[in-house]
This record gives sequence, structure tokens and C-alpha cells, in this order.
Amino acid sequence: MRTYRKFYRLSNGHYLAMYISRHRSFNNNTAYITAVCIFSSKRECNYWFRHQERLVAKGQNTWGMEGMLKSMQWLKELKKNINPDESIVIYWVDERRRRAFKFLQRYGYVESEYFDRPCYIFKKT
Repeated sequence: MRTYRKFYRLSNGHYLAMYISRHRSFNNNTAYITAVCIFSSKRECNYWFRHQERLVAKGQNTWGMEGMLKSMQWLKELKKNINPDESIVIYWVDERRRRAFKFLQRYGYVESEYFDRPCYIFKKT
């Protein structure tokens, strides 16, 4: 499974990273599994992506509005570029991030499960 990476340097010097992996299920439905993070370097972002199941960092809050707006812009681009009957899946790793991603419900995402893990899903029709 190939993962596409997108990086953006924020005004505070940190990097916003989005990882998109395409997954096909047994009934030929395609889901784009996305992960978003912000760290001080691209290396730290990549390390988080590879080990996110084992790591739950309680570091400083570096998101701010700039990171949220840029990640939403990328999600809107992805939403526009996927085909009908495909979906976007966003997982979270802890309760704090689940609450932060709750705003996605305004954009058509619904709280559901994918691979027996809770997530937010947008299904294009």
C-alpha cells in the first residue's frame, strides 16, 4: 500500500504533514485513510506516522488556526478529487484528538468504524 505525503511549513516553523493511503476492500470499495500531524521537523512527522499506534505524544499544542485551515484545505481538495462511491477515513489515537476532529461533522463526515476502529468517514455519492 503506497502512502502519499504532503508537507507544509507553518509560520511558527513547525511542519504540518498529511499522509494518505489508498485501501481497497474486498467488495472493491476504495477508502483513503488519512493521518495528519504537526511536529518541528519532517523527520519527527515521519516517525510519528510509522509508530502512531505506540506513540501518544502529550507535547505542546502547535496546531492553531493556521494548521487547521491548511489541513481542511487539503481534505477539501481530496474530497473533490475522489470518485463517487469512494470514501475518506480519518482515525484518531486518543480522546483529545477525537474532540478536535469533531468539527469534521460540519463537512459531511460521520462518526463510524472502519476495520473495527472508531473514525470519521466521508462517503462521496
